[in-house]
Amino acid sequence: MASSTDSPSITVFACTTALHRLPAIGSNQATTIKRLACAGGINAGMLLEAVEDGAGRVLVLACGQDSCRHQNGATLAEAQVRLARDLLTTLGFDPGTVALELVDRAGESVSVACKETAP
Repeated sequence: MASSTDSPSITVFACTTALHRLPAIGSNQATTIKRLACAGGINAGMLLEAVEDGAGRVLVLACGQDSCRHQNGATLAEAQVRLARDLLTTLGFDPGTVALELVDRAGESVSVACKETAP
């Protein structure tokens, strides 16, 4: 039986507002949470560095577009997640390692963006 230390780690880059909307982030996997003032401050290099550092999964947690107090954080974060996914594909890695999840005001997941890499 595999222990939780055998599971791939997850690095979560989270907007503090979106993070506070969720009851808890928990799993049986090792999770590292890196707080951001706004998810729009993320860049593709940070996401790729997390993968390079051994994260089996990298998640960007952002407010939904209609609830971002910085106005366009979700749009900026999505662009960087897409770029990171494209770079992972170019380098021969699984682009699904990096994902973006948007959270509405009620703490419900409103979408998981960037599921597909643009052709």
